[in-house]
Amino acid sequence: MPAVRADHPSAGRRRSAITVPVQLRKRENGDAPLAARSQKATPPIRLPLLSFEQLKVPRRLRRSIEEEVGDEKMIWLGRPSPQSLFRKAIIAMIVGLVIVILTVVGVFIGKEQVVGLENVDPSVAVLIVWGVGGLILLSMGLPMLTMPVWVRWLINCRDCYVLTPTRAIVVDNEKIFSAKAKSFTADRLAQRSLRVKEDGSGSIFFGSEVVDLGLRERRRTKDRKGPGGEKVRVTTTTTWREKANKSVGFLDIEEVEKVEALLRQVLNLGPPASKEMD
Repeated sequence: MPAVRADHPSAGRRRSAITVPVQLRKRENGDAPLAARSQKATPPIRLPLLSFEQLKVPRRLRRSIEEEVGDEKMIWLGRPSPQSLFRKAIIAMIVGLVIVILTVVGVFIGKEQVVGLENVDPSVAVLIVWGVGGLILLSMGLPMLTMPVWVRWLINCRDCYVLTPTRAIVVDNEKIFSAKAKSFTADRLAQRSLRVKEDGSGSIFFGSEVVDLGLRERRRTKDRKGPGGEKVRVTTTTTWREKANKSVGFLDIEEVEKVEALLRQVLNLGPPASKEMD
């Protein structure tokens, strides 16, 4: 092919004819794959839908779930992992053992101390010491010490979690004989958070609620001097209602990251939840 001089009339046309295909090739080889990659759909998350029988859901709790779900389709059904509950029970047992030991030691030391007090009936003082020690053992020490037994006995009465096409449902069975369903639609799940353990289990926290722990009472007795200089015993009673915050969500479940991804996919929740490793 003959060479074309730079001052030839066809040189500019020939250069532009060469330049245009190069630009087209850049768009085809560079920009187009990026657009294609951005439009590529995320593969759908699929988890098996376990039955009530497989999860060993009691009949009474099953009826409560069916009444709450109604005609909606259940996409996922889960419960707290038994292993996580037993781990917590072991920790409670250790704490209970420490409380029992300290209480027994405290009772024997206290009994020796009150016997030597003046103007105090030794028999009454010893009974008070034993009463306080027994109250601590019965209310805290022994229940925590035997926590693994309670968990094994009531393991099938734990909460249930349900995902439908429109909401996530937490069926709280803490009271054992009466379950309470708590429904969370997409707008209530925007601030959820995720906690993952090394074995892949964990919790999806939807929020928290205030729990009423009941009425508490505290009495304090002090000796004061009366108007005439006499000794007066004054007892002050303080009464209050104790409350605490309780986490609500899909707690202590297996494959927690897959469940969170399924939750996002079904309810169109957008970005993943904030993640924390435990």
